[in-house]
Amino acid sequence: MVLLPSHRCTTNWQPTTASQMIVPARVFALRSISQIAIDGSLEGQVVPGRRISGLTFGLDLPVCWTSKCEPAQAQTVELTQAAAHSGIAGLHLAGATDAALFQWVEAAPGRIYDVTVFVRGRVSPGNSMSLGWLDASQRYVGDCTLARLPEGEWTGWVRLRQGGVAPAGACWVGIGVRVQHQVPGDWVDVDDFSVKEFPRNVETQVSGFSFFRPRCSAVPVQPISSGSATARTR
Repeated sequence: MVLLPSHRCTTNWQPTTASQMIVPARVFALRSISQIAIDGSLEGQVVPGRRISGLTFGLDLPVCWTSKCEPAQAQTVELTQAAAHSGIAGLHLAGATDAALFQWVEAAPGRIYDVTVFVRGRVSPGNSMSLGWLDASQRYVGDCTLARLPEGEWTGWVRLRQGGVAPAGACWVGIGVRVQHQVPGDWVDVDDFSVKEFPRNVETQVSGFSFFRPRCSAVPVQPISSGSATARTR
């Protein structure tokens, strides 16, 4: 994406049950959908992540994405066709202590946003996808929702999905993936992010529950700590 202001999302990263989080890849018939994610396939021009004194604090990603990561000696980050769900590139992560990528796109209060991403890998303890909101002053507003891939071997692609109504004052909707505490043998591939917008009067259900229901409370934007994730501009 064209880099948007702030590029920050802070969430209280709490797990939810597997039944709430994993949705098999299938088509949902929704009316008046507009795809607003920019370069969700991760195939745009790549720019280097932030580095300080030889330490890596950002991922090498297409220009429309922002990232943050904690330096890790064994971390491997690759944009490669071998990690692609479709197209020519997907993101492969291994050996990460704490790494995240985010994108913010314009939103309008009262409209519904449906966000998805395809993931696979060997997971312990987990990978999370988030949906959050910023106001015009880039302050975090409303609730943040999470989807998480539980521990185990996920060699086939799984679509993580969340959705919600943009709260009053929301001007940006954010989608992000965070990978933490990878042990030797853990890996994850990420590809095909999607952010869809449609009118408030459209009603749908996902796996028997309303996907408008928040999963966890948002917290104010704070410096990165062990309990938060902040996407920083490279």
